[in-house]
Amino acid sequence: MRISSFFRGGTSRWRGGRSVPEPPVCVLHIMKTAGTSLRAILEDDIGSGSVYPNARDLARREHGWYPSAQEVLAALPATRRHQILIGHFPAAILDHLPAGYRGAVVLRDPVQRTLSALAHVARIRGSTPARLVEDEQVIGRLVRDYQTKILGCDGIDQPNHHDRVDDATLDRALRRVDELAFVGITERFRDSCRLFDHVFGTTTQRFDRQENVLRSRGTEHAELVPLILPHIRRDMVLYEHATRRFADDVARLAQERPLLREMRRGA
Repeated sequence: MRISSFFRGGTSRWRGGRSVPEPPVCVLHIMKTAGTSLRAILEDDIGSGSVYPNARDLARREHGWYPSAQEVLAALPATRRHQILIGHFPAAILDHLPAGYRGAVVLRDPVQRTLSALAHVARIRGSTPARLVEDEQVIGRLVRDYQTKILGCDGIDQPNHHDRVDDATLDRALRRVDELAFVGITERFRDSCRLFDHVFGTTTQRFDRQENVLRSRGTEHAELVPLILPHIRRDMVLYEHATRRFADDVARLAQERPLLREMRRGA
């Protein structure tokens, strides 16, 4: 049974006039789920110096890519100024970080995430989503049950470098969704920010950004959906599980808000 993130005792502290999460948070940025928006909002909210890697860090890296989980773990003593660690990490990185890190992730409707990812890769390669759907390497590495792979793979190797996803991977991913301190939903991004703030003590809901994710909802590629569905069946199960948890957490937040207001009045 999941221990609700609402009772994990998450707090925040003041740094440079801003409220920052304490203990630190590791955000698993799954491709095309609004992770870029979340990172930008967090930099605005708690300061870029409290986020690693931040936009300046990424600008110094080849192609602006995130460091791998292995790079982060190797460099951690030197980069431990952050309160938010974010990247395209497999969830297994949480098992290797120092004690105290809390995990967070945002999941997206698998059809929309896949269409968005195909459009993104097509732009980079000068191709089309229709052609990429026929590319087994692209399907294996960037499409097939991709969110399940990120949350359920049993190592910290780059997830984009393999296509190993099976029912055991899904079982691990479902357990991870139950264990994470925060699970958000791209389609409910504003509510996700409110929930993030409640869990981690940030104030992200002051900002309203959705960059690099919802420029296209994929409707212009609707003909590809029947070709995609066989490759994302586990992701559909995972997403349904995550949306149920999200709905429960949002409902609990709605119940707690009046109580919190009363507690503040009586303080």
